[in-house]
Amino acid sequence: MRNMGLRKYPWLITILGLIFFWKILINPGKMIYWSFSDITLYHSPMKFIIHRAFNTQGTVPLWNPYIFGGTSLAANPQAGLFYPLNIFFLLSSPDQLFGYLAVLHIILGGLAMYFLARNIGLEKYPSFISALVFMFSGQLISYIYEGHFIFLNAVWIPLAFLAYDKTIINQDIKYASITGAILALQLFSGGIQLVFYTVILLFLWTLYNMKKKGLYILAVALLIFLGLSAIQAVPTYELLENSRRGIGFSDPMSYSQPLSHIIGLVMPYFYGNIFQYWGGGDFLGIFGYAGIIPLTVAAFSLYARKNRYVRFFIFLSIFAIVLAFGGPLREVIYRLPGFNSFRAHGRILLLHTFSISILAGFGSKELVRRIRVGGARGDALKICFALSIFLLAYILVYYKYTKLAMEKDLLLNIFLFYFLILSFVLAATVFSKYPHKTRLFKAVLVLLIIYNLWLYGMPLINVGDPATIYRGNELLDFLSANAGSNRVYATNYHDLPQQIT
Repeated sequence: MRNMGLRKYPWLITILGLIFFWKILINPGKMIYWSFSDITLYHSPMKFIIHRAFNTQGTVPLWNPYIFGGTSLAANPQAGLFYPLNIFFLLSSPDQLFGYLAVLHIILGGLAMYFLARNIGLEKYPSFISALVFMFSGQLISYIYEGHFIFLNAVWIPLAFLAYDKTIINQDIKYASITGAILALQLFSGGIQLVFYTVILLFLWTLYNMKKKGLYILAVALLIFLGLSAIQAVPTYELLENSRRGIGFSDPMSYSQPLSHIIGLVMPYFYGNIFQYWGGGDFLGIFGYAGIIPLTVAAFSLYARKNRYVRFFIFLSIFAIVLAFGGPLREVIYRLPGFNSFRAHGRILLLHTFSISILAGFGSKELVRRIRVGGARGDALKICFALSIFLLAYILVYYKYTKLAMEKDLLLNIFLFYFLILSFVLAATVFSKYPHKTRLFKAVLVLLIIYNLWLYGMPLINVGDPATIYRGNELLDFLSANAGSNRVYATNYHDLPQQIT
């Protein structure tokens, strides 16, 4: 029975992951789809080239001859030539596999977070809460919606931290080797930026623990990482300066977010949806949103602030927010080593999501304890009152300096904000009067968190028929017949589908 209890939550994580992606699972002939998704515009054509070369020539191509004068596939981490799980793209039609890849990795991310939380001292239920918040967080689901393969990188962060935490505790090279191997897998999965942020996370954890051999062990882990990933890292580094990332301040700062968008951490779509967007900067959607209920639950972790993990992840959350919404600090951030190699610095909010996920686990433990002593009602009211004051103050200040579009989308999101936090307050109030029913409260809390995150995340998962998405037309027929040895170039997505150019 004890082993059954240990396995229950991993099974629940897996089942909930499958339910969340039901559209993918019941449509096996279709691909995960959004009209301007990088999967449609970029990854599908690239995977098709790799798949066709393997099945017609028996080789994995290292070069893509169809863009400009040709581009390197081996030097492009997003091609994922060395990622073990991408072997399925060689063996089967790529378009249908993108959705299954998302399902597999989101479940993997949830399981990784669960075992990380267990390793740092949380019981099974709080660890389950941490897993739910991480795997269904707005940031991971946004990456899938936008077709950014960064979600593959993201799910390796909990495992990297788990292995490195064991390295710090045990001062053991064995765990340093495992950390290096996980970082290599993270790089192979399709990106450099989150590997860089993961290394920052490990470096900060090393400094926080102040172990004598901490930096030495981190150096060993990084050397192992570089050795294992050299087949990808060396060609990528060689050609990095020839990419758009090497042209100065403006490009690395593109897709970074103004300070005013910090409201998105508590209420998505404040500035409208992708079709009716009126805010400054770039459309965020649910990017960086970990749920208002998980955020409220995470606040209860302050009762455990003497715990070294709680203190660290509170700091890490603030650190990530400051770097993501740097405002006047943006040029300073650009000059930090490594940061000028990437754009979209808002992606570092993944460390905020990672932190809130773990803090929600600690917070749920403290919340259940407060329910048992009848003190949760007052705490919940204080936290929700503080969140309400923040939202109202933000609206008033913004309205003073800007014409605030109080349209139905904004009003709907304000309603959802209050509906969610008042539902949480109601649950805390009712169960504070019945402390012997904590098991029922735990179930209600799980349902509230799932409802909160699925409410915003599930509508972003859609599928389409590849035959319809890539259907031919007169323009394509003309270009195919007359292009000759020339190349077709479109200045933006709206002129011509990117996959054609």
